[in-house]
Amino acid sequence: MNEPSPVPLRTIFLAFLEIGLTAYGMAILQKLRALVIRRGWLTEEETSEGLAMVQLYPGPIMVDFTAYVGYRLRGVPGALAATLGFVLPAFVLVTALSAAYFAGGELPWVHKLFLGLEALVIGVLAAFVGLLAATLWQLGHVALDSPLLLAFAAAAFVATRGFKLDIGWVFGGGLALWALLLTLGWAG
Repeated sequence: MNEPSPVPLRTIFLAFLEIGLTAYGMAILQKLRALVIRRGWLTEEETSEGLAMVQLYPGPIMVDFTAYVGYRLRGVPGALAATLGFVLPAFVLVTALSAAYFAGGELPWVHKLFLGLEALVIGVLAAFVGLLAATLWQLGHVALDSPLLLAFAAAAFVATRGFKLDIGWVFGGGLALWALLLTLGWAG
């Protein structure tokens, strides 16, 4: 039986470079999912499991998911190629903007320019909230397919937002409770 040949590192780098150049905000997550599934690199289930797993990692979810996909495709070199391709455009842009600001930040029109940028940030954040809601719906209706799982999600939300509990305690307590329910045969 022939195993499929590994995805070339160059292909991984260029695919994630394209997303790093063209996507912004939560649209990145949608593009990452579409890329991985469209190219047949991961199945829908593997993609959802990967997204769920990387949410436990420290750092930005999109970068973590990019590294996860690269690692699944080619190990550590794949993770490095995917991550480098993904973050390179943002790194170059921020470096160029910082250099321009430090070179001309004292000019009067630069302050006015940043007032306009503040308005843009507010608009982008509003779009981010909408995309976040769509992503939550897409992940939630697949993963929360029982009343017990829905109750767990609601309890975690109330614990972190309503009672301001640390997310680590919520995860630890939730996992311990889930293990107890599994042991008692009440979850499955």
